[in-house]
Amino acid sequence: MEYTPEQMRFSLSSGIKRKLVSEQGIPPVLEVSPLKRRRGVNVSSRQRAASTVTKPTCKDTNKLWSSKNAHFEKIVLRCKEVIGNLLLELKRTDVPESDVLKDLIGDLEKVSPKTELPRTIIALMGGTGTGKSTLVNSLLDSNSILPTSDDRACTSVVVEVVQNKEKNKFEADIEFLQKNDWFGELRVLLEDLTSEDGSLRMKPAESGSDMYVSYCKVKAVYGKIETFDHLSNIESVNQWLGKSHHLTCSASEIEKFRDEIEKFIITKEHGTNTQSLWPIIKHVRIKLPNSDVCSSGASLVDLPGIRDSNPARNKIAKEFLKECHSVWVVNAMPRAIDDVTSRDLLDQGLRRQFLMDGKMESLAFICTMSDRFSEQNTIRTHQLDSMCRDLKVQKYSMEMDKRNLEQQIKAFQDTSDVSKEKARIWELHEHIMKMNYMISKICAKSRNEVCVRHIKRLFRNIKRQSDLIRDRLDGGESEAESEIEREDMEENGPGEHEGDTNIRVFCCSSTEYQKIMGFNPTDGPPMVFQDAEDTQIPALKDYVHELTYARRQKGLEELVRSLGRCVFNFLSYIRNGGRLSTAASAGIETTIDDELSHFKEQMQPAIQTLRTSIDDLFRGQIGRQVLQGAQNAKRDAVVICNRWAAPGKKAPTRGTPVGLHWRSYRATVQRKGVFTLPASNTDINFNQDLADPIYKEVENEWNRVFNLQLPQFLEKTLNRIENETKLFIEHLCEQVRRFHISEVRVKDTKKQLELNVKGKISELLSQMNLEVMRKQREINRILTPFIQLKLDDVYTTAGNQTGKGSTESTKKCMNEGIDNLRHTMFDEAIGKLLGELDTLQGEILKVMHAQCCDLEEDMRTAFEPLWKSLTPSVTALYEVLSTACEEVRQIYVDANLENTEEATPTVEIRPQMGHIPGAPEQRFSNTISKFFKHIPEDQITVKRGLQNDAKSKSKSSRSHRSPDQETMSRWECSVQYTLRNGTSEEIMKVLETCPNDETSEVLLPFVNEPPIQRKILMIITELLQNKLLTQGFEVSIWPGYVHYKSENVLVCMYKKQKPQIGRYFNMEIVYVDIDFFGEMNVPNVP
Repeated sequence: MEYTPEQMRFSLSSGIKRKLVSEQGIPPVLEVSPLKRRRGVNVSSRQRAASTVTKPTCKDTNKLWSSKNAHFEKIVLRCKEVIGNLLLELKRTDVPESDVLKDLIGDLEKVSPKTELPRTIIALMGGTGTGKSTLVNSLLDSNSILPTSDDRACTSVVVEVVQNKEKNKFEADIEFLQKNDWFGELRVLLEDLTSEDGSLRMKPAESGSDMYVSYCKVKAVYGKIETFDHLSNIESVNQWLGKSHHLTCSASEIEKFRDEIEKFIITKEHGTNTQSLWPIIKHVRIKLPNSDVCSSGASLVDLPGIRDSNPARNKIAKEFLKECHSVWVVNAMPRAIDDVTSRDLLDQGLRRQFLMDGKMESLAFICTMSDRFSEQNTIRTHQLDSMCRDLKVQKYSMEMDKRNLEQQIKAFQDTSDVSKEKARIWELHEHIMKMNYMISKICAKSRNEVCVRHIKRLFRNIKRQSDLIRDRLDGGESEAESEIEREDMEENGPGEHEGDTNIRVFCCSSTEYQKIMGFNPTDGPPMVFQDAEDTQIPALKDYVHELTYARRQKGLEELVRSLGRCVFNFLSYIRNGGRLSTAASAGIETTIDDELSHFKEQMQPAIQTLRTSIDDLFRGQIGRQVLQGAQNAKRDAVVICNRWAAPGKKAPTRGTPVGLHWRSYRATVQRKGVFTLPASNTDINFNQDLADPIYKEVENEWNRVFNLQLPQFLEKTLNRIENETKLFIEHLCEQVRRFHISEVRVKDTKKQLELNVKGKISELLSQMNLEVMRKQREINRILTPFIQLKLDDVYTTAGNQTGKGSTESTKKCMNEGIDNLRHTMFDEAIGKLLGELDTLQGEILKVMHAQCCDLEEDMRTAFEPLWKSLTPSVTALYEVLSTACEEVRQIYVDANLENTEEATPTVEIRPQMGHIPGAPEQRFSNTISKFFKHIPEDQITVKRGLQNDAKSKSKSSRSHRSPDQETMSRWECSVQYTLRNGTSEEIMKVLETCPNDETSEVLLPFVNEPPIQRKILMIITELLQNKLLTQGFEVSIWPGYVHYKSENVLVCMYKKQKPQIGRYFNMEIVYVDIDFFGEMNVPNVP
């Protein structure tokens, strides 16, 4: 007796099964005897549980992606907290008194939507019965989410599957068609069922015919065939129209959820009494709890078709196809791979649309049912005899041994103990099954590799043909050279030029994956693959996460950098605040305003160059092609129309039909030129056929303009604006220096402005490319709907023809109508397209002008602190802003991003002593007394300048001092002694004896004596309590230090190591250890 793999799965005992699992890694099998299987006995829950206890698992990559997603979510949450805290504090302040606060609130509110990381829409396209729903179920690690069937197509509406982030439940939102949409389609369906005498056909037509599809739709919704007036008043159907229905089930009720949603998306077999609502449904959105594949923002969209006869469903399917970020073309694994052509790989219309949309690189090809093949044919076709010979010999030998043992058992069963022989038989079962797996795996893998190479070669040829046409348009290659190159491509074998394309191809087996994972134990064990990885479903899951990770990483970077620009620009605004004389303030403000009034004028040449370039692209390159295409369309329109009406020719199984059956022709006319032949699943679109000559002429030029040339022009223009703006900023700084502004303030302002400009230009370029791509996808779809609209009256007149000879009269109406309109219709169509391109050009230039205005406002705001004192509401935000800045800096580190949005403050160390050019002259006695008037009796060290310590100078150097230098040295010693030992009155007397020279800047260093430390802290406390910060002080955070500064006094709190800074231009510096700051009753310092 010879056992096949199908028979063996019902023969293994539980003991042998455990042995197979433990020793050979064979998947566990649920034991059901052939007798029970024939009787249809259900498997008990205990058996089902036992069969899945030791189910094999695939390599776990989920943890890696889950960890990355969790990391993203944490960073996003931290960004939300920073934005929320800042907005809360800002809205508590007296906002109207400060325009800069209003601007900050506006900037933060613009950043807030970016905390929602972008989702990734993946559209699955494929013909009926290609296994899209089963594939989606496998990706979702289930076999019960979407209905599936081996006998017919199940999914009939657009189904979107996403992660449920709000609730741990299954949820679905079902959107129904509007009444007008459904009633319009219902009229057409009933017309299909109307005989020439005007009566309705109450019985179904031949399966697969046009009339049969119409019959099934009406019957599914209403359960009967009646007149339109009768059906349109049935309230049980009308109650759904124009509404949305929400379903919800707990996470443990997956079977209940499937049963609930089934009637909304599944096509029922004719003859069932259950009402099916799918014909009146527009869109279904399913939310799943704990879905790994959707956890990173993926949205899986199962598209049943993009040429639905219902305009509303057709529109939403096309919208998903336009907005999606990746397109998966799903086809069943072909029986003869070498017979697959580029037409089978991708429909001509879709190929053109993807090319114009710039989505060729986003395509992926999924070959399903990779487990379905003939082992013998595969070995012969792919020359696998040498690889499988040894396995087949071993298998044959084992089968012979097994057969002999069975004969022995039969002969001696009544007289001998045959337990050893039976055990040996089970052991042979095990090895034979293992041989079968290995042979099947070799066949499947070899077949998959050939399929992948073949598809990549076809796709590469499609791309290279487009490149040849593009080169010809550029004048870089002659027609003859192109023809030679084309012939070379056709001769190349599957292995030629493997690296020319990055297209992803997956050969998947959803049913084998579900068997391996034990989703449905009653299906039995896998027959081809043992490991889940071999089914390529795990690889496809990883591909989903790769797509989502790239988009989420980009979105996260944009969020962090936008937030960084907000907080760091505001920090720079506060850092550079200070008081100047009234005359200087007015002079700087006037100068800045005068200079900025010329900024936009200086940017005009760059914008004008862009205008000229876009004119050449739109009106020149594209304009020439569409004009030629319109001439071709006028010439070919009558020929195309006659081809539809050619009699006596059967519609082909693929491609554009030549000569439609009269019923198909009439059904197409009644549906405004759009119809799908049920028998061959062939899409018909008269409007697209008429527009094809224009698209054929312009498709490659369109692709070159929008996916290559225009992005380059935009980048070039924005780079030019960035460079010119930086030159303008340098010019402004030169003008500001004339007013003797501190060089540090000028440099800090300049650096922060330049970083802001660079960041904004980079973000704008990315946003403009996305927006231009979105707009051009809308524009390139204009022609076909416009032609359909122009032919509306023609379709209506032709569709209303009835009675004897109505077929010929319908064709005559169509021919005459198109012939009359062709002379103006195509010109109007391309006129509308070019008009939309002009609008797009205007929007691009408008964005450029707006960006120049924005940069102008940023420059004015950055320099504003030089003439405008900081308001109390601004300075009061110091602590909140400091905390926010520290958190954002850490976010950059945790997100692995370089902080290019914050300029490091300039600290200029001048080792020599002396007057600083441009600094206002001040008497030491005035500045120091202004600071020390709050000091009670104190002991503190005061030193003049950086290093004038006697210990650091040799005796020879001292001998060359000038009299003034000697006086200052003696004075310093006196000050040090007095501050340590004298009273406050004595201190003031000593300070007032400071030599009157222009070198009298004073450094107040930190000392390591605790009493003096505490006295210094008391000084800081009084400064804060007396709100001196509102009188011109600036708060700034430098790496490791916190500085409080005004024009005259800089208080520097340090951490761990005292900074080696001599002086900050003409300011006195007080160093305070930040660890002692917490002991005082003063605000916390980060």
